[in-house]
Amino acid sequence: MRMLYILTSNRAVSLQNVARDVHSVASRLGLESTVNLYLMALPDLVKRASAVISVMTLDPMFTTPWILLHRDLSRWGVANIYYATVEGRLNKIFLRDWMRSINLVANSEYSKKKFEEAGFKVLGVVHHGIDPGAIEEAKKRVSFGDRYIRDKIGDRSGKVVALTVSNSHPRKGLAWLNKIASIVHQKDPSIRFLVITEDRGLNYFIDNPAVVAVPDFGRLDRSLILSIIASADILVFPSLSEGFGLPVLEAMALGVPVVHAELPPLMEFSVGFTVPVKDVSEFDKSEIGLSGIIYEQHIYDVHEFADVIIQVADLVKTKGSALANYRRKASAVAKKHDIYLLYPRLISFVKPDLVVAELGSVDEIASEVLGYIEDVHGKSPSPKIFRYPGGDYFIKDHLMNLISRAPSTKFVEVFGGSGYMSMTVPRDKFKLIVYNDIDELLVNLFLVIKDRYEELQKRLALLPFSRSIFKRYLEDLRSGRIHSLDPVEKAVETFYLLQASMWGIGLSGKAGFAVAREKSMVAEYNRKISSLPEIAKRLRDVVIENKDFRDVIRLYDTPETLFYCDPPFLDVGEKERDTYYRYTFTEADMRDLLNILSSIKGKFILKLPEDNFKYDFVKSWVESNKYSIYVIEHSWSMKKTVGSGRPRFTTYLVYNYLID
Repeated sequence: MRMLYILTSNRAVSLQNVARDVHSVASRLGLESTVNLYLMALPDLVKRASAVISVMTLDPMFTTPWILLHRDLSRWGVANIYYATVEGRLNKIFLRDWMRSINLVANSEYSKKKFEEAGFKVLGVVHHGIDPGAIEEAKKRVSFGDRYIRDKIGDRSGKVVALTVSNSHPRKGLAWLNKIASIVHQKDPSIRFLVITEDRGLNYFIDNPAVVAVPDFGRLDRSLILSIIASADILVFPSLSEGFGLPVLEAMALGVPVVHAELPPLMEFSVGFTVPVKDVSEFDKSEIGLSGIIYEQHIYDVHEFADVIIQVADLVKTKGSALANYRRKASAVAKKHDIYLLYPRLISFVKPDLVVAELGSVDEIASEVLGYIEDVHGKSPSPKIFRYPGGDYFIKDHLMNLISRAPSTKFVEVFGGSGYMSMTVPRDKFKLIVYNDIDELLVNLFLVIKDRYEELQKRLALLPFSRSIFKRYLEDLRSGRIHSLDPVEKAVETFYLLQASMWGIGLSGKAGFAVAREKSMVAEYNRKISSLPEIAKRLRDVVIENKDFRDVIRLYDTPETLFYCDPPFLDVGEKERDTYYRYTFTEADMRDLLNILSSIKGKFILKLPEDNFKYDFVKSWVESNKYSIYVIEHSWSMKKTVGSGRPRFTTYLVYNYLID
């Protein structure tokens, strides 16, 4: 019987795990498949294979036989894809034109970029994923991991265990970890480092009392490794070069805090505790000599890395709220990296018959509905794509006046919300525009609008504007089920809730179904749907981030940056609107924001509602720093009384630069 052959190397442990996961997904889809940890002969595959997927790095020097196999499989009419990762530039010394003909799928946007820079055509990007069953099993078997750790480091009482699981390749940063561990040990000897590596990796840690290094990498089964990670207090990932970084995703799924440098592929999915990259350099040597990959090293400061580890260790000791917030966000990201959501798309590149037969007809119906919507309702004239508390629509002219006069060429919307300002600031003035929000549902919505708006538009077009659908999606939000959905479906529910709700998507606030006596909510909903392509165009030149305000300001702070800060209403427990958002904004958060803004290199505009401005610590901060204030009287966008219009409201714009 012909079957799907999944090939990988017997050397790369992470890629073997990915190959086995692809096999599990294929089996669930009813496909006969097998995993081989070696390169097979072309005649055997032509005879036996219905399709071939290789899970490999793409190194034009060392993986040339694999690349050649895939070129020839295509010539023999065997469906195939080369599912690849890369950790830097491909070395053109070893590249040949024929190599570029293979059917290539990348494991990250970073890998895709590097392949395209080398002249390859990439069919798509499919992130590596995690098996939720294996994660749950590891959590149940955490005692096995704890026993392993105790066997290596002794009694854990009063200690914080910082774990690293890595091979010994120079790009993995074990030499850097040795320095980091020494710095940490001097400042906090209660933090113990356990490194699971290869025999060669032990040489990095000779005579370092802060590190226990064991040569068990590749010798422990996957379930035990996951239970060891689950039992650790921190996963330390010191790598300088990655194509994806599966251990980081696994730790996130297990709820274990991760410390790593801000490597581009990691930042595509990680919500870990990060260390800034100071510089990027290259080297083209593997463990045994010249390499077909010119590895891109992301250089960080070992002292900063050590400080972040100590900060996370303090959170572990005190069970700080930031740790709970991390676990919530990490769980949400892990759920969308479920292998049973991701890998069917990978398999569909070689098995297009997996696509539901009726999909084409559904697309045709959706297209017809969209045409009808646009003909009857038109498009929304506003770039405000959904209803959201605290929006800037009613003061947009005042804001644009201040923004246009700032001596800045970069714009960062720190508390993005509806993204109104990111989509309306002048493109000829700002060379860099950044939208940021801590709410991963909003960020996912904007990413889907930016990259997959057609799918989103068709899904929304087939949904009636209905109280019953609203209630069902609201239950998904409150139960957390929304986080397990694929990105497009999650965006559908988020958009629908935002557009259909009177009160945003705060879990504890009111969640009334939006009704209006003076206009059609259905028409408004339909106009927003028809405007999605225009919004996608506006988002093309916008960087979308999902970070805490502290981190995004630190990341983008330069003398040329203008930070627009419109924080959520202060959570003082006195007003109904304090519950409009899924994430609260406390007085401590406000104090942190004010302290950060007073010390940045760039410029800022801070938007404050009148009641927040009246707090003594806010007024004192403005007065002591002698900042300018722009006062606006306007309508309150979130409240309207029938027959009397919207009440008046005062907003204060505080800024730190001179205008004419």
